[in-house]
Amino acid sequence: MKKLNFIVLMACAAFLLGSCNGSSSDNNTSEGNWITSAELPGYGRFYAVSFTIGDSVAYVGTGNDGDNYDAPLKDFWKFNGNGWTSIASIPVGRQQAVAFSIGGKGYVGTGTGTYAENSGIYFKDFYAYDAATDTWSAAGQIPDFPGDARARATAFSVNNKGYVLTGQSSNGSILYLDMYSFNPATGSWSQEEGLPNDKRYGASAFTFDGKGYVLGGLNSSGSLSPYFFAFNPATSTWERKRQIWNATDSSYDDDWSNIRRLDAVTLVMGSNVYYMLGSTSNGGSPNGTTWAYDPYNDTWDQRSSYTSDNRSARWGAVGFSILGRGFVGTGWSGGAPAYGGFDEYFPNQDLNSNN
Repeated sequence: MKKLNFIVLMACAAFLLGSCNGSSSDNNTSEGNWITSAELPGYGRFYAVSFTIGDSVAYVGTGNDGDNYDAPLKDFWKFNGNGWTSIASIPVGRQQAVAFSIGGKGYVGTGTGTYAENSGIYFKDFYAYDAATDTWSAAGQIPDFPGDARARATAFSVNNKGYVLTGQSSNGSILYLDMYSFNPATGSWSQEEGLPNDKRYGASAFTFDGKGYVLGGLNSSGSLSPYFFAFNPATSTWERKRQIWNATDSSYDDDWSNIRRLDAVTLVMGSNVYYMLGSTSNGGSPNGTTWAYDPYNDTWDQRSSYTSDNRSARWGAVGFSILGRGFVGTGWSGGAPAYGGFDEYFPNQDLNSNN
């Protein structure tokens, strides 16, 4: 009887040790469901931008149609959770740009042209969209981004400032980790502390609980970056989060190579952030997996794949959360034309392949 008790105690200790190590212990690849939503009118596209104003309206525009390659798109659309409405076009079309919103305005800038129009040109101009008047600022009204012109940068907004960082130029031969903030109250840019590790492009960003987070992307060595940081505007410092790779001998991070990607989508919903789609390399195989990140505990858990119900994996898509709901759409998987469809994500539903 004593020997049996010893075996049971050892088994419990092993279980508890595994639980303490784990950030993947609650993986549930059948949790998380997608339902087809309203398709974006006009062109399908990839490398578009999106931003939200308030909690009820999202905006999507610019990008590349993946078919004609004639010119960078400059049309814009707004979405209220049910359908799309055309709004004023941005003055200069582009792809691989960044966007953020502050108050009642959305800001779009940087990026590059496409093959026929503005080919090889990298932008540093910025435009502000006023939702109240459905108008864009004229060229020069918003100061140019003060860093080098670039594409495939990333951006977030927090505490009434917008932050732009990372990216590439000169056809990918120059990469960046510098960061600048824009203050609409003063109409000026300021240089901030740059990202601590890895010059990179194709990274993703999100805002949670007053901090801006940056992860993913491709670094100077051509590898997917494992470094994940949060920026605290109160102290103007970066906080290093758990590395996204198989960094220890423990079992909890054995699948983390599955998380790393570039040109991905983040959705902030409730107390979790959902990281999905993207690519395994520049122009490489699309990644259809979905992971849930808990910012309070700095832990990751895998959820049902976007491709589990026959949807196509893709990169260069956009995502946004409004009305407590998350939406993902557009993107490309290498074949023409680009996607224009959108899906709504339900993180707490079980996967239903009939949606």
